[in-house]
Amino acid sequence: MSHVKAIKTIQQVTRAKVMQLLGWNDLQYGEFQMQQADAYIARQIGDDVWGVQQLKEAPAFWAWWRNHWHRRDEQFIGEVKNLTQPEMVMLYEITHDAEAIEYTPHFVVMQHAFQRQVIDEVCNVAKQKKERKVSI
Repeated sequence: MSHVKAIKTIQQVTRAKVMQLLGWNDLQYGEFQMQQADAYIARQIGDDVWGVQQLKEAPAFWAWWRNHWHRRDEQFIGEVKNLTQPEMVMLYEITHDAEAIEYTPHFVVMQHAFQRQVIDEVCNVAKQKKERKVSI
């Protein structure tokens, strides 16, 4: 088994354990993860609609997000002994609250996310200028 497959398997097992503890299904888990990702991106990028969209379309960001989400899931599993299910849900929501996440993606992740889009934008501007010259 490759290293990447092993990590994905570990993440799937962790996710299944979290869903069991919370009494959540795949949809509930996924929706919560996406809600927090959207809130995190909005907090990091602000009102820059273009920047938000670029980050949402960046595979490197999502890989980073999933890895950090998994780390917080592992932390959560280690902290829930003797808690009731409602207490577990509350702790899980606190553990993953986008407002409480203090760290940001590495420079490489952000650079990769925006580099492709910046290059595309520069090419589009150049193409538009060329088209204007041709039509004159």
